Amino acid sequence: MTLVFPFQEEMLIGSPPPSLPPTSNSRWRPLIPVAVVAPSGNRFRFQRALLDGGSDDTVLPIAVALRLGIVLESPTSHGVRWRGQWYPLRFGRVEFELVDESGATLRWPAMVAFASAKIRYPLLGICGVWEYLNITIRGPSRMIEIEADHLFPGTIFDGDRD
Repeated sequence: MTLVFPFQEEMLIGSPPPSLPPTSNSRWRPLIPVAVVAPSGNRFRFQRALLDGGSDDTVLPIAVALRLGIVLESPTSHGVRWRGQWYPLRFGRVEFELVDESGATLRWPAMVAFASAKIRYPLLGICGVWEYLNITIRGPSRMIEIEADHLFPGTIFDGDRD
C-alpha cells in the first residue's frame, strides 16, 4: 500500500531568488501532514512537517511534548545547531500517524527528539521516520509516495481504496 501526498505550496516573501523564474511568487516543498500521539492518547496534528533525509533524528518542538504530557528521557549531551545556536535535545516516545486523502493510514511508535529551537517545521528524520519507510519524492510531479518497509513496527490501514 502506498500513501500519496502532494507537495505543499509556500508563498515567497520578497522577490524570488535567482534559482526561480523572476515571476515566481511561491515554491513547492515536500511537506506532509502528520499527527503525533502521546502514550496517553493525546494528539497534536502538524499540517506541515518536512521530510528531511539529512536529519539524523526526528525533531519536534518541545512545546508539543509539554502540551501532550510526553515523558522525556533524562537529559543527554545531544543537541541541534539551529541558526548558529546550540539547543539541547530531549528524547521521548510517541506514535506517528500518517493519513493520506484516501484514508490510507500508517501508525507506528518512535523515539524522537524535542528541542526549543524555533525550527519552522518539524523535521522528519532518519531515526523515527525514514528508518521504517520507503519514501519516493517525485520532484517534477510534486508528489510524495510513502510505503511501509519490512522493518515497519506499526499498523497499516488501507482506507477506502478499492
